[in-house]
Amino acid sequence: MYNTLRAASSLNIPIDAYSSLFLATSIDSYQGNFKYEDYQLNKPVAMSRKNNDQHIFKVIARYNRETAEEKLLASFMSNIHEGGVEGYTYNPLSLRAFNINTGVNSEFEKIIKDTRLKITTSHVFFEQYTSQNLNKNSDFMQTSHDLIAKFQPLKFPSFLAMEFGQKILFEREYINSINRFGLGFLMERNMQFFSPLNPNLHAKFDMTAYHNEDILFNKQVSFSIEPTHFINTSINYIKIGRVPSLLEMYGNNAFFVANKNLESESIYQISLNNHVKAHKMINIDANLFFDIIKNSIVYQPYKAKQLIAINSAKAKKIGAEIGFNFMPLSFMTLSTSNEINFYNKVEKTHKPLPQSSFLKGIGKLIIGKEDFLSATLQTRYQTQSFFYFEERLRMKPYMLVDLLASYKINKNISLSASVENIFNEKGAKNSLYMPIAPLSFFAQINVNMF
Repeated sequence: MYNTLRAASSLNIPIDAYSSLFLATSIDSYQGNFKYEDYQLNKPVAMSRKNNDQHIFKVIARYNRETAEEKLLASFMSNIHEGGVEGYTYNPLSLRAFNINTGVNSEFEKIIKDTRLKITTSHVFFEQYTSQNLNKNSDFMQTSHDLIAKFQPLKFPSFLAMEFGQKILFEREYINSINRFGLGFLMERNMQFFSPLNPNLHAKFDMTAYHNEDILFNKQVSFSIEPTHFINTSINYIKIGRVPSLLEMYGNNAFFVANKNLESESIYQISLNNHVKAHKMINIDANLFFDIIKNSIVYQPYKAKQLIAINSAKAKKIGAEIGFNFMPLSFMTLSTSNEINFYNKVEKTHKPLPQSSFLKGIGKLIIGKEDFLSATLQTRYQTQSFFYFEERLRMKPYMLVDLLASYKINKNISLSASVENIFNEKGAKNSLYMPIAPLSFFAQINVNMF
């Protein structure tokens, strides 16, 4: 038996000529016993998983003020999630989790003489309770605080446009009294050259040094040209790194085992991107990429009934991202976006990287006008992928079908609704090997008082 409830509402309220207040809330609740197949010894085994009910409540409040000289954005977000800890058939069926994630963010921007000043702050509180057989434990509690200040000189010529700044990060985990403190420097450059090919060079640099931990470097360099008005080509180099989260290192419960010995993970990518406007009705995006992944943090079985986060060995991926948008009629749009992995191996074992499939994508057929009445038929699909290096547990290929509709009653009120996973596919799982929600109905109302 599957019972699903999904609903949302939003309200946009003008305060004066320069400021507004946005409010939104949503509720998502579903339950049911998921039946699916897993492959053991290359044979499909029918399995069932209970304790899958999930109940999520979200609320967002955002204040925005913008004048010719300054901008201010302040937001509040809270996410409350209660439900069974999904996973394997054999993990504790009585394990429940209650999560609270609440945050306050602000962005302030002001022009002072010939310099644009940007200040961003973020304060987040996260707490997780788990219970098993009615025994409740406060497993994990964390606060995070970020402060970023950026400066952009406005008198520089366009080929020397620059933005630089500094940041301060502080995190605290309260159960084990763990503190993490970091200082960082960031810079962004954009150089526009005057040439028939319209060349452009864009670079970003971000360095964060953590006390008694690693120094992280995030880098991005992109060079693009536009030989014609309908072709844009760029070559990119990206290096992204992150330190393990405090939850991964210290958040123990009856199913997940924390690992304080985790190391920072990093991804190096070189890509060639092409955007082609083949016709006034057709847009094509074709990107090739080569990734080197070091110390990727993945989950591994631990003592048969638990998962533990570990660093994987060095891995490589070679693939392509292909998408197109076709508009044969003024009221019809067909689009698709796909990722294809031609090569995907861990160097030492020559086995596939966990949670990475050969093909993953989404397709949409939109009929109507988005500013009045429209209906969308959507498909989400993925080929087989492996959850562990042992290749024992596999995520089956799946294709989910969704139907979405929206109707703008007038300039102030709009309605939207959807039916997701129409055919009630029970074998689809996300990247953490957790069942995707069954047949779901969703409704939303948006009110704009401008």
